[in-house]
Amino acid sequence: MPPKKGNNRLHELCTQVKSGTSIVDVKKRTFVVGNQFAVGGFGRIHTCKEAGTSKELVIKLEPAGNGPLFTEVNVFQRILRAELIENFKAKNKIRWLGVPHVIANGIFDYGTERMRYLIIPKYAVSLESIRESAKGGKFSSEVCLQIAQCIIDALEYIHDLDYTHADIKAANILLERANDFSSAVLVDYGLARKSNTNEDKPDKKRAHNGTAIFTSRDAHRGCQPSYRGDLEILAYNLIFWASGKLPWLALEATPQKVFEAKQKFFADLPDSLSSLTKGASCEELVKVLLEVSNKTSYTAKVDYKLIKKTFVRTSSKLATPKRSSRAVKSRRKAELPIEKTVAKKKAAVKRKSEEDVENVQTTPPKSRREVVPGLSNFPARKTPQRKVAVAKKVEKKYKRLSMGRVVLKPSSSLQVFEEQISPGGNTKKSEKPQTSSTPSADSPATKARIATLKKAPGVQNFPRGRRSIAVRQVALRNAAVRKAEPEFAA
Repeated sequence: MPPKKGNNRLHELCTQVKSGTSIVDVKKRTFVVGNQFAVGGFGRIHTCKEAGTSKELVIKLEPAGNGPLFTEVNVFQRILRAELIENFKAKNKIRWLGVPHVIANGIFDYGTERMRYLIIPKYAVSLESIRESAKGGKFSSEVCLQIAQCIIDALEYIHDLDYTHADIKAANILLERANDFSSAVLVDYGLARKSNTNEDKPDKKRAHNGTAIFTSRDAHRGCQPSYRGDLEILAYNLIFWASGKLPWLALEATPQKVFEAKQKFFADLPDSLSSLTKGASCEELVKVLLEVSNKTSYTAKVDYKLIKKTFVRTSSKLATPKRSSRAVKSRRKAELPIEKTVAKKKAAVKRKSEEDVENVQTTPPKSRREVVPGLSNFPARKTPQRKVAVAKKVEKKYKRLSMGRVVLKPSSSLQVFEEQISPGGNTKKSEKPQTSSTPSADSPATKARIATLKKAPGVQNFPRGRRSIAVRQVALRNAAVRKAEPEFAA
């Protein structure tokens, strides 16, 4: 229920709530209040968590009789529900909408005092804290445009539901992710109001409502918040973020003089704007915001199509890189006929396939590689120096072992060797001439003989019969063989 008008305790600061206090909402969910991290005009802001979860949330606390939080809760219940936000995003095909959503709200008793609460998501950092730490208190044009895109989408959503915000400023903009300005969220709806029934009737009691240096000329006159007023406020903020100054900044203590300075600023457009922004990339967008707000009537809604077209044009100019010779070359390549490009691609594919086939044909599989005795079959990844060293070691070993021994010749020269050492009848010559030094691998005799071979290093698998005859006969030629250089089978 709304606060009573006759309550003398209206707009007072609420009692300090201890950390660990539990609050149960109407859906029987329990929320545990955490530490206080900020104090508003009439309320306190704490962290909180839903019982059984670890995600941090934010809870705003005010006395139940206070008006500002009651107004904000009313706005959240009407237009800032999660399902409404998701429907708008789907309808407009956007991924991000910079508005918070209500998680829980209500009234609870704390001791003898009744308090109103509002629970919303917790965000990473305030935009104002980033601006204060920035050099000169300014943002780059790129950052200004990123923030502007989020706030324009947020205002379009709020205006579409007939509400206005009326208090846009860096202190009321939070980032969901630190230093990610495309995740800006517009918060604090204490001055928000439904504006579809506005009448242009200024009231001096409401004059200068809002933040003096940013508020609209309608608010200075004492009128209720307007759709065009939100655009005007956003334009002032963009000027301040881009340049770090406003013509009426030093007049903040006297709102009437601020109003007069704003009137003069509009009268001198566009020169008054150019003198502040000095050719910044966001100048065109600010100019359109000011023009649209100035031409739109007090009760009418603004034309967001024109604003978004200007935003897209401004963003594309900022994102377009300077022309270079490399860019010209790439553009010329892109202009080549499609047939030539396709032919080149086909030729490249054919050449690559031929190289692949050649590699496949010339590179033997692992299973067919020769086994080198004593080399331990080092893989190819071993260094060549290691291979050479081991090979020399093996060669030296076999030279030492072969001293005083006969090195047997391969099977291809065995017949000639037998003829030389035969004493006259011990070895019979084959009557049939050999047509090939190596028997066919497919013949049955060869297949039968393979199973009976005995492997020996340096000897290419001589059959047992021939090897025994050769060993007996070579003893006669020991002296001659010692003088000769030893041979090794491949």
